[in-house]
Amino acid sequence: MSLISFTLDAVEQAAKAHGIRRVTEIRIVVGELRMALDDQLQTAFRLLTGDRPLFEGAELHIEKRPVCLRCTACGEIYPSSIPRIGRDVCPACGSEEFAIESGRELYIDSFEGDEI
Repeated sequence: MSLISFTLDAVEQAAKAHGIRRVTEIRIVVGELRMALDDQLQTAFRLLTGDRPLFEGAELHIEKRPVCLRCTACGEIYPSSIPRIGRDVCPACGSEEFAIESGRELYIDSFEGDEI
């Protein structure tokens, strides 16, 4: 709920600043490590937009970003589910040392709407 509440507040502020009278869609990017489920985000979106006329009929689009690791030894980037030392081994060099390359994202990518 708090993620969607923050998103709506930020979009509302930007929409007002740009003369948008109705928001038609919002696109957010959420990394898998955020553990945010699409159906829960969509439910929160429907609940929180119900009494906000600016968002009447708006749609929420969610882009999930998979977890990818970057080997700190050789620079190889490779996929992972939930990174753990000792379990994630670089497929190129065998190192267990890594940095998280993607999967922690959480941001508003864009929104669209109708102007005044």
